Amino acid sequence: MKHLPIIFSTPMVQAILDDRKTQTRRVVKPQPIRSPYWTHYENSGAFYPATYDAEPSILRCPFGKPGDRLYVRETFGFDPWHYLEGHDSILYRACQKIDSDYPIKWKPSIYMPKKYARIWLEITNVRVERLQDITESDAEKEGVNQGIVRTQELISGRWVDYPYYKKGFKDLWDSINGKKHPWKANLWVWVLEFRKVTP
Repeated sequence: MKHLPIIFSTPMVQAILDDRKTQTRRVVKPQPIRSPYWTHYENSGAFYPATYDAEPSILRCPFGKPGDRLYVRETFGFDPWHYLEGHDSILYRACQKIDSDYPIKWKPSIYMPKKYARIWLEITNVRVERLQDITESDAEKEGVNQGIVRTQELISGRWVDYPYYKKGFKDLWDSINGKKHPWKANLWVWVLEFRKVTP
């Protein structure tokens, strides 16, 4: 069993703490040149993108395989009053409602050491799919807020509902990844399913 880091934004940390988020999607790197037929080797946690035009290679999810554990890196800081006294009092941005005058300097999640991690996740499943193939049910498991308004449009004489959670996930994805990996690119992504565990 491996222990590996994974970064989540503050809203997604809050969704994990609220038990609303049990999946995450991360871009496969490098992307296959052509659309492959993925074969999953259960024992090794590897994926084999079999194609007709090139020698296929085995891809392993960099975040681990089922049974491995992830420690969440999140935005954090030190309580200045305790820190000055020589004590490490860790504050987590996802749980703090601190007055703007409070003298705390938040540190980016990428710099969080493993020893300060408070959220641990066990991977229960890994698969590969196109980003836009996410289902309405899986979009809900991504921790998207339910406050997104469902809209309807009259198409061919009938009212059609636009996706509720999926639209919310699309907006979330583009807010985080839009510059390099926008939703419209429909890239291949790792789908990690997980559950919270104690360290």
